[in-house]
Amino acid sequence: MSSQKSPEHILKEALANPISSPRLSELAKGRGNCLIVVDDYTRATPVAMVLPLVLEELNSAGLKDEAISIILAGGSHRPMTDQEIKKKLGAQIQSRFEVLTHDRKNQGELETVGKLYASPLKIRKEASSADLIVGIGHIAPHGVVGFSGGAKIIFPGLSGPGFTSLTHWLSVQHSQKEIIGKRDNPVRAFIDGAASFTSLKFIINTISDAAGRLAGVVAGDPAAAHHKGAEISLGLRSVNIPCPPDVLIIDSYPADADLWQAAKAIYAAEVAAKPGGVLIWVTPAREGIPGYLKEQFLARGYLSLEQAQEMYDRGEVVNLIVHAHLARVGRLVRDKVTPIIISPGISAEHAEQMGLIWAEGPQEALDRALAIMGRDASVGVIRRGGEVVPVVQG
Repeated sequence: MSSQKSPEHILKEALANPISSPRLSELAKGRGNCLIVVDDYTRATPVAMVLPLVLEELNSAGLKDEAISIILAGGSHRPMTDQEIKKKLGAQIQSRFEVLTHDRKNQGELETVGKLYASPLKIRKEASSADLIVGIGHIAPHGVVGFSGGAKIIFPGLSGPGFTSLTHWLSVQHSQKEIIGKRDNPVRAFIDGAASFTSLKFIINTISDAAGRLAGVVAGDPAAAHHKGAEISLGLRSVNIPCPPDVLIIDSYPADADLWQAAKAIYAAEVAAKPGGVLIWVTPAREGIPGYLKEQFLARGYLSLEQAQEMYDRGEVVNLIVHAHLARVGRLVRDKVTPIIISPGISAEHAEQMGLIWAEGPQEALDRALAIMGRDASVGVIRRGGEVVPVVQG
């Protein structure tokens, strides 16, 4: 995976040397159809570069274009725009294949494929009936499941809200030190177990370096290849912190779309922030608070872990996914630090309703932080906070 190799060469090399799996062209022989599942606008996966190589493998196995379907797995994210889809897949792919998009709210598109821990596993009907599923995704540190990628492309990528609710609430029960940057954790085990009920047999996952350049690709068995990819990603995305600073500044890049996505920086900050310190959260949040979440976000704001658990116990939770999100962020910004947000996408009024201190710019935020912690306070900065794993030394 030398940096001297072109991205296309790295991709071809990975497909030619799959991990714990036959080559895709061999795996696809004799299959009646194949569903290719790709990630959405929230991931930097170069899908337009990967798809032609995957299609070449499938065609060489005897699968004609009409036996191949492509679906965008959005999980709990908003639908993609036509322009985003075109950029993601490439114009030639759109003209060659019908491209499906997943709507987790449309229960009519879901079918039950089994049960895990007494929970029904519902996924998109095209996935439940596919002879072979190939997942194309991206591996980076993730505050809910440890690392993105792998079988996550199916669960929750193509599942209903019930599964997403369970995984998000399960993650709230564990600290970020137990989740982020840990490939093997209770949430990932649940996802891998669910995927075993499907025909997901092959993944192609890309890994980027800290500058966003393609640094590696893993292909093959969904679990084994993901293990290797997570190991590579951890080596690239670990950030050593000598000790938690009095004031921690972190940006959300590349999770800049909205406040929901920008929370990925908070998951990393939970590991690195000093209890009683100040957190300065920098995010464009270009789309603000997503429209379908705004009412719930502003009605309750971020929740302390105690508040969240009490509401859950009293049966006051309307949407467990949102509730888990508010609790996971609140575990830091309500329970551990004084939070200041710099974001052109979030108004001062909305920041206050969420339980955040709003600052117009970096200097104002820093002045506020030093007024709280003292002029001699230590200040630490973490860049690309949406995809890093802080490692605190002391």
